Amino acid sequence: MRKALTGLPELDPAALAWRIRDWKPLMQGPGNDRIVIEWNVTNGPCCFVYPAARRAAGFDLAANASHTSSDERWADFLELTFVPAVVEAIEGAGFRTQIVCADQRPVIAMRVRRRAHEALAHAHGNVHAH
Repeated sequence: MRKALTGLPELDPAALAWRIRDWKPLMQGPGNDRIVIEWNVTNGPCCFVYPAARRAAGFDLAANASHTSSDERWADFLELTFVPAVVEAIEGAGFRTQIVCADQRPVIAMRVRRRAHEALAHAHGNVHAH
């Protein structure tokens, strides 16, 4: 059993579409025709969105999350819930997307460690471990 996350970032698709509307001119040339969605949990939840041609124009959509934890619960939330909603909003605004997990190995290591702890706890009869 895992504790529920608190302080989740909020996504406003209309505000996101308004914020990226001026990126069309930046999307000229080979390989630059997309918006990159880069997520990680290294220093807390982060979902950085930027045009492929100019990373400096980007911004963090998870900046309003009121947490700095970086466990696999946040990785699961970003990967399975938040990022797909961001993709839907950006593609709904007429842009192509590319998703990048910036810290995949640590996320995998956290998940493997958590599953090992859960298996050990279950073997000892403690099913509430997390």
